Amino acid sequence: MYSPRLEKLRKTLEVLAYNKEVYQRDLAEKVGCSYRTIVRQLKLLHDLGLARIIRTEPSKRGKDRNVWEITFYGLIEFMSMSFPLRLIRGIDHLASIHKDKWLIFQEWNHLSKDPEIKDMVIAGIGKFLISGKYKPFFYTTKKSAKELEQIAEFRKKIQKLIPDFAETSIKREATIYALYLDFIFPFGAVPPWITKPKSQESSLIKLWKTIIKIPSIREFIEQEFKMEEIRHKNIKWFQKWLLNKC
Repeated sequence: MYSPRLEKLRKTLEVLAYNKEVYQRDLAEKVGCSYRTIVRQLKLLHDLGLARIIRTEPSKRGKDRNVWEITFYGLIEFMSMSFPLRLIRGIDHLASIHKDKWLIFQEWNHLSKDPEIKDMVIAGIGKFLISGKYKPFFYTTKKSAKELEQIAEFRKKIQKLIPDFAETSIKREATIYALYLDFIFPFGAVPPWITKPKSQESSLIKLWKTIIKIPSIREFIEQEFKMEEIRHKNIKWFQKWLLNKC
């Protein structure tokens, strides 16, 4: 069912996605709505964790001016809305202005040098978007604005208990999928073909050989392996305790 308010929310998120930062008053003009409407839209996007105020500047002619940016959560939401065609066409721009929000975008210049690797990473991002790990708000029109407000209220309560946990978790999952490490973390599965001579010529091996040379991505992967070691030790301890003590 078509909802003008949801369309305005999508448009607001799109403007935030394609700009590094936007003045609150300018958003109303870019979205094509009244200032009062944009204030309501931004409040809901903020409560959903999709946008935030990055600073407030003093104004000589009245109220202080709020400057907004999209969050990583908001970028994932926007990419879900844009997948696949608009995402593929617009990802270079998104990566260039949002390097500070995601490791993949931070290293996009390296990842996009080779067209084959670039296409693989985009496909990996797409794989994450359809994996069910992230449940988009605006991908369909099934959710009403009222339902989104209820979700926002619930999210605010969770955010107070565990600040930034959800966004950090989603960011990690998205990175793992983009780098084609999702079968290793957390399943520990190794493709049987990986040690065969012909596999060394595969696109996947080419991708891994590229990313492991990028210091920040290598650091991310090393940290994941450390986390897996800790997880394995905890599992072994619990296994011993459960089988011998219970």
